[in-house]
Amino acid sequence: MNDNHEIFRRSSIPETEGCGRKIIPHLTLEGCVRPDPKYYPCCTIINDDHRDHLWRFNPNSFDLIVTDPPYGKRFRSAQKLHGRAKWDDEFTSFEVTAVLGLARVGSYVFCEWDNLWKYEARAPYFEPDEREINCDDGMYPTLEAVPGGHVVNNLPKPKSALVWHKLGGGSQGDCAHEHIRNYEMVLFYPGPEHKFEKRPRSVLRYAAPGNKTHPTMKPVDLIQEILGWYDFETVLDPFMGSGTTAVAATKLGKHFLGFEADEGYCEDATARVAEERIRRNELLSARQ
Repeated sequence: MNDNHEIFRRSSIPETEGCGRKIIPHLTLEGCVRPDPKYYPCCTIINDDHRDHLWRFNPNSFDLIVTDPPYGKRFRSAQKLHGRAKWDDEFTSFEVTAVLGLARVGSYVFCEWDNLWKYEARAPYFEPDEREINCDDGMYPTLEAVPGGHVVNNLPKPKSALVWHKLGGGSQGDCAHEHIRNYEMVLFYPGPEHKFEKRPRSVLRYAAPGNKTHPTMKPVDLIQEILGWYDFETVLDPFMGSGTTAVAATKLGKHFLGFEADEGYCEDATARVAEERIRRNELLSARQ
């Protein structure tokens, strides 16, 4: 493996197991300490932090974004196999805001209503021309705060807020003083070329999938419905988790690119996609 492909060293999907397409980034920074691959193999999940890679892409480089970032709930699963989710310390609003511009058609971001208040204390603000670019860490590249900078709400107002109604489930929150949380929210941001195939509903009713692979799994049918609202080619998921976005895209015969920093989740997601590819190929063969 040569230096240009060192980025894939930790990926659980070899380049040859993608669909064969190459997703080529727009920016190359010579001398930067970040990975600088020539391309990303399409229909793969990269085992790395998306912040080290997505800064290389121009706006509107992907058709859709469908993603489920950490909620910042310090989530602890009732299932012993998951326990405390160490990656859920904060809602990464600044990261979410940064990736929204990569979607040509639209973005869907899962969250909880609490997030719309809590992110305000975490969002750096910069006056015009009062910023430094640092390509050694962070995203797009990192914008470092200058003296006198202050904090504001940086997550854009969504065009719509969808509700995933969890049929037969939901138990998070204060059990003594809070209504049962049997839903999650999805923030919708249309892109510059947005167009529905048919205007969709805002309340999506699906049973929770059981969380066997990941403590916050989403139903494949739920993600597949969202993808089905559009005529598109490639969906991006910067927080791939258990791989549900990739599985849904594969079921529809669409392309995807995903990033997942946790090696175990990435391996599980890869296995789920591989199983769906086999199932889909068998189904297509049976129809011939």
